[in-house]
Amino acid sequence: MEELLETIEVSQDKKLAKDLKTTLREVEEGKSRPLEELIRELNLEKNVRS
Repeated sequence: MEELLETIEVSQDKKLAKDLKTTLREVEEGKSRPLEELIRELNLEKNVRS
């Protein structure tokens, strides 16, 4: 039920919906990278649990 409410909330927020579409398009275009890679690049391995 909580997931449904969140979906409705997102769909009613025009800016959030637009940002989500943009982000999903960027992922499809390969403009993202794995979280693990970013954690290593920022030297945060000790601060983040796996």
